[in-house]
Amino acid sequence: AVNAIELISNIAPISEIWTARHAITQNPAYIYDEQYAGKTTLEKIKEISSELAKKNVEGILISALDEIAWTLNLRGNDVKCNPVTIGYLLITQKKAVFFIAPGKVTNGVRSYLKAQEVELENYNDIEKYVSTVRVTPILLNPQQTNYTIYSSIHPEAEIIRDASPVAFLKAIRNEQEIKGVHNAMRKDGVA
Repeated sequence: AVNAIELISNIAPISEIWTARHAITQNPAYIYDEQYAGKTTLEKIKEISSELAKKNVEGILISALDEIAWTLNLRGNDVKCNPVTIGYLLITQKKAVFFIAPGKVTNGVRSYLKAQEVELENYNDIEKYVSTVRVTPILLNPQQTNYTIYSSIHPEAEIIRDASPVAFLKAIRNEQEIKGVHNAMRKDGVA
């Protein structure tokens, strides 16, 4: 019988094999206008915070790119056939912090996020940030969060492993989103 199993996570065998790996794209993020989104980023963040409060949760770390795109009303061209930009989003009862490569942030996006009370941090600083900021309890979806980020969470933080409330909030379409779906179906039908 095995008494203990030790997981060593500080090795990166893929990087030794995958020598020609592409760097993260530097495609700029762009704003998905409120006339299509139907709600501001700030309204969505308040809804998410409200859902977290119902569960007595202080914050959430969002890794799912579609959930980040919906929450921030931002789109990008980082994933083929998906209008998302690579990043992480931390929402607490006090603030929202978006981790994104600085080269992806245009002046327009920066101004927009500032107006929506979203702070910007460098994508590469996510591990350091979550290891030093004590948000507890913090919710994250273990099926959408990589082990490195998961293991970087402040050691005193209680981690709630659960589905993100964002998935449920974005599933309920508002009037503008419904119009957008109908418009897309018309265009697809013509094509």
